[in-house]
Amino acid sequence: MTISTSRLRKWFVLLTCISSLAGCLEALPGGRLVDEVIVPLPNDAKLLVSYRVRVSMPSFEASAINAYGSAHQKLWEDWGPANRGNVYMTPDDRVVVIGSGGFVFMFEMHDGEAPKAIEEVWPPKEDGRDWNYLGTFILSDDGDLVFAPPNVMREHIDLLGADSTPYRLAAQVPQN
Repeated sequence: MTISTSRLRKWFVLLTCISSLAGCLEALPGGRLVDEVIVPLPNDAKLLVSYRVRVSMPSFEASAINAYGSAHQKLWEDWGPANRGNVYMTPDDRVVVIGSGGFVFMFEMHDGEAPKAIEEVWPPKEDGRDWNYLGTFILSDDGDLVFAPPNVMREHIDLLGADSTPYRLAAQVPQN
């Protein structure tokens, strides 16, 4: 049985098109959703944390959601050991995520208003001692994103070589 050059060329073109299409899907905004987990917040609000694969590097994202709307932030890229994040609620209605490596992200969650992502204006001279630790989300080795409340997983922040973060100093664990 002989396969013609023309037929081989057609198969090559078809496989190339399929590969290109798969690459395009991977480059869509937000990337491909691998898994997501819901972190319950006070007043029927929630933090939806997702893990997405992109062409460049997988990353974590979060959306703060309440009855009035939502706000979204890209968190950190998955560069290896940075696979967990602690979630806190502040006395002045902010949700804080501190990730491995000391990455910090905040959302305002005031009653009667849509959430807002705080991207550049950080609260001055605040150490987070009065924040309520709500739990930890972790990307498991098999790619599942899970949430563990404080009674299941104690608070600790893996610095992974970063010096420190100004928040929650007592929970920080330097790289071994």
